[in-house]
Amino acid sequence: MDRRTDVRTRRRAHRWWAVLARGWPLALALVLAVLGALSAGGVEEALTPGGFRADSTPSAVAERRLDTEVGAGTPDLIVLISGSESAAVARDSEAVASFLGGAGGVGRVTVSPAPGDGPTVVTAVLSGDESESRRTLDTVRDALPPPVDGVDRQLTGRAEVLREDDLLGREDLARAELIAVPVTLVLLVLFFGSVVAAAVPVAIGVLAMLSTFLVLSGLVHLIDVSVFALNLVIGLALGLAIDYSLLVVTRFREELAAGADPPEAVDRAMRRCRRTIVISAVTVGLCLAALTAVDMPYLRSMAMTGVAVVALVATLTLVVLPPVLRVLGRRIDAWSVRRVDPSRPGRGVTALLGVSRRHPVVVALGVSALLLILLTPAFGLRLGTLDDRVLPPDAPSRVAAEQLRAERPDLGSDPLVILADGIDPGVLAERVSRVDGVTAARGPDGTVTDGRTTGPGDPTLRRGSVAAVEVVTAPGLTQPEQQDLAEQVRDVVAPAPVAGTYSDDVDTRQAVSDRAIPVALLVMAVVLPLVFLLTGGVLVTLKTLLMAALSLTATFGAMVLVFQEGHFADLVGVTATGVVDSSTPLLMACLAFGLSMDYQLFLLSRVREEYDRHGDTTRAVVDGVSRTAPVVGAAAVLVAVVFLAIGTSGISVVRMLGLGMALAVLVDAFIIRLLLVPSAMLLLGDANWWAPRPLRAVFERLRIRES
Repeated sequence: MDRRTDVRTRRRAHRWWAVLARGWPLALALVLAVLGALSAGGVEEALTPGGFRADSTPSAVAERRLDTEVGAGTPDLIVLISGSESAAVARDSEAVASFLGGAGGVGRVTVSPAPGDGPTVVTAVLSGDESESRRTLDTVRDALPPPVDGVDRQLTGRAEVLREDDLLGREDLARAELIAVPVTLVLLVLFFGSVVAAAVPVAIGVLAMLSTFLVLSGLVHLIDVSVFALNLVIGLALGLAIDYSLLVVTRFREELAAGADPPEAVDRAMRRCRRTIVISAVTVGLCLAALTAVDMPYLRSMAMTGVAVVALVATLTLVVLPPVLRVLGRRIDAWSVRRVDPSRPGRGVTALLGVSRRHPVVVALGVSALLLILLTPAFGLRLGTLDDRVLPPDAPSRVAAEQLRAERPDLGSDPLVILADGIDPGVLAERVSRVDGVTAARGPDGTVTDGRTTGPGDPTLRRGSVAAVEVVTAPGLTQPEQQDLAEQVRDVVAPAPVAGTYSDDVDTRQAVSDRAIPVALLVMAVVLPLVFLLTGGVLVTLKTLLMAALSLTATFGAMVLVFQEGHFADLVGVTATGVVDSSTPLLMACLAFGLSMDYQLFLLSRVREEYDRHGDTTRAVVDGVSRTAPVVGAAAVLVAVVFLAIGTSGISVVRMLGLGMALAVLVDAFIIRLLLVPSAMLLLGDANWWAPRPLRAVFERLRIRES
């Protein structure tokens, strides 16, 4: 009896030891997740504000020189001081200006008393880049003298807007996580019919999300990571982890249903999914990596952190998920709520495929025409910069900025600042004062209006041989009008460089536009070989790129229609400014293109697998689309849910990115892949797989197979 008990105990211990031995990747991942959770606070503190301005453009160089050599530049902090008693307002504004003038890291300080009932305005230039300006702002905000009785203060300006963006972004991230995780869990239960099966992808997603903080904690010490990149990379980690895990769990359940033992089912599932996941990660990662070619810190940080996160998610899925499935075994179907066959397409999918099969020409032409019609608003796309209206209407810095525009029109719109080095600042002031839209030009020797000196200058605008000329622009200008005015001013005073929000905007738009085609060519150069080595056909490869591009049409059309022109802006909850943030279209294009290629490669690999089996293209297309549609459709819906959660952000640029990506993913899943892809492939027939003899030899030698 004792011997039998001892044997049973040793066998039980051996089984647990085997489980632990196989489960070490899971234990390591849990440790990484805990460390990531602990490092989250430090990561958020180390993120850099902004990053939407190109670093090496003439306006950026001029801004730095004005800061270091003259102490002038575009105001970073604006304090509005108002009250019923003018004497109290005067005392408070003098106290604020005196404090700011003596504070470290603060450059030129100006006081503009109200000509009527408007507020007195104190402006300050904060030295250094955006990170240094943020540290200075935090210091002076906490140390500002208390306001005089009966006086009200409001803060705005570029640095203050970025500070509120940062704080609001952290709240948005927490809300997005609280929305995305439970909603995806419910949807997965409906898809799998089992609570345990649904919980596995969500658990891997949460694990990836927490581990991402650990990766970021290392990256912030190597590169500047924009605070705006945090929401997107965390959402990308969650979405891709659920996406990849969904694929593996579905395959695992199919193998179990086919009669395989759990260990064998795991091995078969991983053999079939491993290369698909690796190719997907490489595709998405390369599309994001192309953004490093753009001279914009935000896009570069998004590219590098995105690549690192995609690699992390793929590694976690391939390393951690297999031991989880081995431990669960047939218990993967535990807590079943309904019977579901994920490999069986629904009636809607079957009906759509039937339409594509019977009328491929009509479907291909009709869907293509619809997508091109949806694209038409994008032909009016106008890139621009972010201002206070990126924040919700009730944000304090936006409220202050709106009041400044409404009650102090004498201060004009956003100012421009000319750097005069070796050029007489008086000559520059006289030239620029004649430009339509310029109300005055203030230099060290005088204030000039319409070519005539109308007031004293400001001697503090000169240090040695270097001087600054401040250009006061007309009030009430829209963003497109300010862009046009900045270009006119730059032309008039050339070769003198011009700094300021909208001069910087001109250079940033040019930097993005100049790199758009190289980025597109770079993406195609790395994606084309992957598609060909998976399919072996030249026409199907080119068709795949075209389909991925068409998936962006509705997104770009809606982006311009809503966020630029203002249609349905109230419904979406944003304020249209007449422009779209310069960085968003390129980022959205690379990310959406990568995800579209990800899903299309999965579909095409299955179609090619079916074609190799029996050589019938029509049957291969129908069977391939039918068998992948449930999984790929579910994955697209889940990724869209994550992006929709990101789209609940109060920051308009993040909302635009989240909603736009969700729309792109859904259009790709339910219009491109269920209608356009099958109809186009059915029209091409066996020509899908044609390739010249040299390329055919390359394909046969280097072919990528799913298993």
